Amino acid sequence: MAHEDSKTTADEGTYGKDVGVGLSAGMSVGILLGLLVFDNVGAGLAIGMSLGLTLPVLRRSLAARRSATRPGGGDGA
Repeated sequence: MAHEDSKTTADEGTYGKDVGVGLSAGMSVGILLGLLVFDNVGAGLAIGMSLGLTLPVLRRSLAARRSATRPGGGDGA
């Protein structure tokens, strides 16, 4: 039981790191996008931050689905 708890905690730590990196990159790209395309930094930041929050979640769900469809994967065996 303790091993599963530590695994979950470590997984949550990497997830937080992924979201932080996604937000940072999304904000940087959003500022450039807002200045160059929309002439409105706020709109670019909103789009960039939305993508920065969404992409790590999608990447994790796709990785989980991929490991679950592999033979012997997903069930811990």
